[in-house]
Amino acid sequence: MLLVPSRAGQTVCFHTTKTRLLVWVLVSVICIGTVTVHGVRAVVRYVASLDTEQAVERPPTVRAGRIESARVAAYQLEMRQMQREMDRVERENDTLREATDLLASGFAQAVDRHQEQMAQFTRLTSIPLPDAEADGEPASPEDGDGRGGPLGPLSELNVSTPGLRAAESELHEMLALTGRLQRLNIRLQAQQHLLRSTPMLCPLEGRWHLTDAFGRRRHPVTGAADFHNGIDLSAPSGTDILAPADGVVTFVGRQSGYGRLVIIDHGTGLLLSGRDGPESVPFQTYYGHLRRSLVQVGDQVERGQAIAEVGSSGLSTGPHLHYEIRVAGEPVNPLDFIADR
Repeated sequence: MLLVPSRAGQTVCFHTTKTRLLVWVLVSVICIGTVTVHGVRAVVRYVASLDTEQAVERPPTVRAGRIESARVAAYQLEMRQMQREMDRVERENDTLREATDLLASGFAQAVDRHQEQMAQFTRLTSIPLPDAEADGEPASPEDGDGRGGPLGPLSELNVSTPGLRAAESELHEMLALTGRLQRLNIRLQAQQHLLRSTPMLCPLEGRWHLTDAFGRRRHPVTGAADFHNGIDLSAPSGTDILAPADGVVTFVGRQSGYGRLVIIDHGTGLLLSGRDGPESVPFQTYYGHLRRSLVQVGDQVERGQAIAEVGSSGLSTGPHLHYEIRVAGEPVNPLDFIADR
């Protein structure tokens, strides 16, 4: 084999066999392949380490933003489901109202017909007195022909039979309508009471925004990890806080962490997202960090009534309302219930 340089230089000549040359080629290929494999592995490990570092160094705000986006999407889905359920309940209420009005109208007509039949029955079964008694003197036995005999049952009087049957039919119809009307009215009132006891109204009007959501967080004052039992709604100090449903005030005063606090017991309300559909559950609502309260323990409050003012008492960084909803004593996400936000 001759190695001739491209420029002027000494030519190298050496001798080998085909077998040796083949061995050298195979060894070279193996070495190159080994180096290539190790190089690819090194590149893969380097890229993986870069991804890990980027994941570690990714700003918390980015991760929080993604988590918040997922929560917002979940809230929107739950709100759409709740709105559909509320529409269904409202349609059912409308149907009950129409049925109630129809039954009330039928009941009034049945009462009128019954009174008319009873008046006719009275006219048909009345027995006029003899003319001789018109002047106030009883009839003498010697006057005229004597007649008498026991009275037969009224059902045998041909003249009164149609009146009795019609009156009886109208009476049964009226009683049936009355029963249906009472049952529908009781059901409608119970459902309306459940809806008015369900905290679906936003407790703030005007300018406000959500500053802290429900769930795990770092406390804005202490910096410690904790679980947020409600939501924080930032608003100007002195803004009126409204009762989201009918209820009774059970607590007014100071409590550790909450500052000035008002608690309302709403009794039994309607949980639209129950496991097997809407179900009746007890509701309570908490209002913390108040500037001042406008109610006292034992007060009956109605939906939309002002109960307190936004403040910054207790562990707080500024004026806001801490709002909690508790179902059977357990805190739940208030955003799942606010229908007018």
